[in-house]
Amino acid sequence: MIRIKVYVEIFFLLTLIVQSTKANYELELLQIVFRHGDRTPSEEELYPTLAYNPIYESLGYGQLTEVGKIREFRLGAMLRRRYSTFLGGSHKYGSVFAYSSDVERTKMSLQLVLAGLYPPTLSEEGRILLSPIAANYLPTIVDNLLFPIRCPAFRDEYRKTKNSPLIQKKISQNKRLFEYLAMHTGLNMTSDPIYSTYVLHIFFTTQKSMNIALPKWATEDVQRKIMTLVKLEYDIQSYNTLLKRLNGGFLLKEFIKNMDMKKDIRSPKIYVYSGHEINIAAFARAHNLIKPEIPSFGSAIMVETLRNSIGQKFVKILHWSGVTEELITYTIPKCGEICPYEQYVRLMQHVIPSKEESDCLWNSTSKEMLRLYYAGQLNLPKIYKYVLNFEIPIVSSAQHSVPSYFFSYKNKLIFFLNCYQHHFKSYLCIIQKMIRIKVCVQLFWFFLILQSTKSKKEDYEVELVQVVFRHGDRTPTKSELYKKLAYNPIYDSLGYGQLTEAGKIREFRLGAILRKRYRAFLGDHHKYGSVYAYSSDIDRTKMSLQLVLGGLYPPKLNKEGHLELSPIATHYVPLILDNLMFPMLCPAYLKEYIKTKVSSSVRATISKNKKLFQYLANYTGSDMILDPIFSTYKLHHFLTTQESMNITLPEWATKDVQRKMDSLVKLEYDIQSHNTIMKRLNGGFLVKEFIKNMDAKKTRNSPKIYVYSGHEVNVAAFAKAHDLTKPEMPFFGSAIIVEKLRNCAGKQFVRMLHWSGVEEKLTTYAIPNCGEICPYEKYVRHMKRVIPSDEESDCLWNNVSLGKLRRYYTGLLDLITK
Repeated sequence: MIRIKVYVEIFFLLTLIVQSTKANYELELLQIVFRHGDRTPSEEELYPTLAYNPIYESLGYGQLTEVGKIREFRLGAMLRRRYSTFLGGSHKYGSVFAYSSDVERTKMSLQLVLAGLYPPTLSEEGRILLSPIAANYLPTIVDNLLFPIRCPAFRDEYRKTKNSPLIQKKISQNKRLFEYLAMHTGLNMTSDPIYSTYVLHIFFTTQKSMNIALPKWATEDVQRKIMTLVKLEYDIQSYNTLLKRLNGGFLLKEFIKNMDMKKDIRSPKIYVYSGHEINIAAFARAHNLIKPEIPSFGSAIMVETLRNSIGQKFVKILHWSGVTEELITYTIPKCGEICPYEQYVRLMQHVIPSKEESDCLWNSTSKEMLRLYYAGQLNLPKIYKYVLNFEIPIVSSAQHSVPSYFFSYKNKLIFFLNCYQHHFKSYLCIIQKMIRIKVCVQLFWFFLILQSTKSKKEDYEVELVQVVFRHGDRTPTKSELYKKLAYNPIYDSLGYGQLTEAGKIREFRLGAILRKRYRAFLGDHHKYGSVYAYSSDIDRTKMSLQLVLGGLYPPKLNKEGHLELSPIATHYVPLILDNLMFPMLCPAYLKEYIKTKVSSSVRATISKNKKLFQYLANYTGSDMILDPIFSTYKLHHFLTTQESMNITLPEWATKDVQRKMDSLVKLEYDIQSHNTIMKRLNGGFLVKEFIKNMDAKKTRNSPKIYVYSGHEVNVAAFAKAHDLTKPEMPFFGSAIIVEKLRNCAGKQFVRMLHWSGVEEKLTTYAIPNCGEICPYEKYVRHMKRVIPSDEESDCLWNNVSLGKLRRYYTGLLDLITK
């Protein structure tokens, strides 16, 4: 009895110790993988006998619905509530790593979760303050985190499992169900009936979320049987150790790598991965967790890294149910709710992919496949030698376009209907497009009387808007810090080359200016496909793009008092391939650039400024021998960042010195577009892109506005390609806007405007040899000399190996440009 009493006392003592220890856990790192929000069905989910429903084309196939947007924002808000103390009140540089699959709905879901995590606020001055966070993604064909199912080794094992006696028996047992589904849907239920049933289930979930009634044949009993097969499909995808390793194992390996990483002041506190239902299911099954059996929209798995008072590390895993909004803590098999880290790693060792397995997608991908993947974004010449096989056994991310239609203006001249919705308020331009030009001319004088007080510009309707702009105010990059500069900890704190608060406000204001000017054209609400957004692969341009889009479609409160956001999927490519934003990396361009730099006229300028270069070298320690003009250009950038950050300039930077430096900076921009070849190999790629967009056949979901977030060199090069003299030095937030116009006779025109950025002035360019409003055909003829050839467009691709691309994506390629 005494021994039992002692054991009981020890038990209660240990219980108290455990409870005390539990209370002393400190959160060290948070990682989350989640499913995108509610969406419309993808086109391949529509079965043959389904009645046509125009709503799918209107909202876009596989796109987030309003319900889905709210669900993802609420996921972010839940994370904010739970981890507010850990994350802090405002976003700090480096504290969040954000990753998504290269699919629009996951990119948009990621933006919404991050917005819930760091919601918009109002400043003391009443300004909307957003917290843009640069997101990352890989091409789907090499994304082993969120699309490991593309790996040939996975596919082979998956098919082998599907053909196993046990699974074939399951198929035989459900033969009558498959025949029933085939009869009512027209689907092929013979090659892979379980997967076909899985796809049908996903379609049903989209319909329920959209409050669309299911067909009568989809009874409760049929849905119950379908659910059983869907669970089986998820089980098959992670059926054995090999499939677990080749599916959820990659995310597991990534999470452990993040937990092992040495922490510093700029290390992420939270890693956020926006994926698909298959990722949630695979990650759970890799841990031998039985929930969720079927991941719902917005469901998530959170992995907390904890540390106790004596420095021991632990892992805790939680599940957010999504639709039902329940948060539960998993009991990790053979380890408990709070699992010692070393034990967790040992338990998971058998499902962590080897290096060879991790290389699966890269080893099965060619450079030509990546070229095809990016060809549309980079306006590369078409090639027909290679065909990409995007067949996936489980999920597809195909994008779709649909036919256009016209809106009517019933509040205008009622006998003329079917004009575009985005006309300027001009009676002349309300005339139906089908009216012959001759009739239009005859009616001209009649309408001129009505329009006698109208300005000429109102006789044109805006058909397309394109914008290229410079990012907002930033901190200096490491390469801009000169040798003799005193250390300033603020750069480490804010990050090098990162947007400042002033820069964020400036970019949001640029978006607001675009909203003010084009509100009638764009509409009050963002609609699927109406915006194409592109940036360079640099944090500050990605964040600037988010802010401009935030100003274009600002946050607002709906009738229910909920915050309404307009997430817009953005695009980028590796900068070593980016001929739009980094064409200067092309060897042909560099050769011409160096030739210009050693020309007699440039050497004469260098000789003339020898004293200035010596002065700058003495005070900064910068190399003013190799390329003194470019070194001065870099010093100028440093000084502009300091002025923007309200940091006192060094004593050596007198007004006279700055004036002389400005002249050399202007010269550097001129040198970068010194002749026709350099204009073609620099700004010419953006010109070619803009013309391609203006020539593109319009559909119902075609972009109304293209937005390109770049750098000062892009704005300068684009201007100089047009032989425009302004801006001589593009300021932070400066932009060039290109409008495609159309008159009532159907003739197309181009108008170009310049937004000065810091000074906030909008001016209309007089296009050389063409005027302020330039006939489109004349504009294209005028620009033809600076349009890159197919061979020139391929320059970066032809000089990049697959190995170099791979090193870029894995972070092993050191790029000073970043």
